[in-house]
Amino acid sequence: MAISKELQKFAVDELNKLVRIPSISFEGFDRKELDRSGEATADLLRRSGFENVKLSSISNCFPYVTGEFITDPNLPTALVYAHHDVQPPGREELWKSRPFEPTERGGRLYGRGTADDKAGILVHVAALKFFRDSKVKPPVNIRVIIEGEEEVGSDHLMEFLSANRKKLQADVIVVTDTANIDSGVPSITRSLRGLVVAEIEVRSLKAPLHSGMWGGGIVDPVQVLVKMLASLTDDQGKIQLKSLGAVRPHSVDGIPIQREQFAEQAGVLRKESVPENFWHRIWYEPSFSINAIQASSEKLANNVVCDRAYTRIGIRLTSSEKAQEVSTELLKKLKSMAPKTVEVNIKMQEPNDAWETDPHAPKNRWAFEAAEEALQKAFQQPPLYIGCGGSIPFIAAFEQALEAPVITFGVEDPYTLAHSENESLLLSDFFKAIEAEVEFFKILPSKFASRNKS
Repeated sequence: MAISKELQKFAVDELNKLVRIPSISFEGFDRKELDRSGEATADLLRRSGFENVKLSSISNCFPYVTGEFITDPNLPTALVYAHHDVQPPGREELWKSRPFEPTERGGRLYGRGTADDKAGILVHVAALKFFRDSKVKPPVNIRVIIEGEEEVGSDHLMEFLSANRKKLQADVIVVTDTANIDSGVPSITRSLRGLVVAEIEVRSLKAPLHSGMWGGGIVDPVQVLVKMLASLTDDQGKIQLKSLGAVRPHSVDGIPIQREQFAEQAGVLRKESVPENFWHRIWYEPSFSINAIQASSEKLANNVVCDRAYTRIGIRLTSSEKAQEVSTELLKKLKSMAPKTVEVNIKMQEPNDAWETDPHAPKNRWAFEAAEEALQKAFQQPPLYIGCGGSIPFIAAFEQALEAPVITFGVEDPYTLAHSENESLLLSDFFKAIEAEVEFFKILPSKFASRNKS
């Protein structure tokens, strides 16, 4: 069952409308665009058949959008998730087309949010529209939550869940915010890393000063920040925090992407930089990244001692760590490294734990069997179980609160460049993801019934 050309066109047209809204949730960008994106998402849900659609804002956070379509209370209920906020565009001069003007080239749709994660919204919407166009009701009940603050850590997620637990109750959760291991290869994510993020500002002057006239007599805040960052890892790159647990071995057998192909996908300049155990390192070991560092700029560089230096750093965590413990130790370590000769301001984001699931556990098996069969039908090949080095705060929180298995249908691939310039969506995989969700809904009732019998 391939979805119709009409439904494909609907999905792309509506995705284009959402992508044109620069719904950036980072500080310093226009809050009104997040509100506009939330309203546009709510309008899309209503036009597509969802009922009881609402915009909600907990503690003035960026808007969440919820809705539902209840076919029969006795049928299983799927809670589908995506997010409408996006990353900043990055270096706009590197985009081959404007970041918020979706552009199709070579079977891919380019633009910020095309894949991460506005395509996820359209997967859920188009799946419901499929049944409406077929003039039949979905064989499951569908509840939807579209988050507005995922890219900045989902700080209000637990508060939102607590306030809306009853209306979000479900038997299975479907997430479309992950990637396939390769283009055209369906993949089910079974683990995600956690995340601790810190922003650090070092100030020593009221304004930049001439390095010849003042250098040597004043403290350079850039040097202070660089030394602080260097102290966080050893010569082998190991993170110097005691709260990081011992690495547990996991099998990565059966993954068809080898080292050379991985290097090509990543676009590394030197293939020798890719370690032999790269999948294990990405999926099952902690990692440290400097996401941004700023003092002056290449364009404005001249002979000065800068007045301030800024960085944003992130530590990805495994299920061996507790994110709050790592966050607390990191903050303490950063404060201990800050000399009294400068002002150091540290802002910690809400930490998020890693997530792992066992698809073969009795409580989960029924849902994963449905997902396997659905992806097999849509992609014409069996799906792979993979890990993911990224983080989705929603998953662990809702799985625990709702006691429901989480299924991930990826719409991204290694060439998507989510969070980077020239983000894109492979349209053929996008359409297959819609088809897979439709098939999943069709298969789910019989699997749910078999679970109840056992």
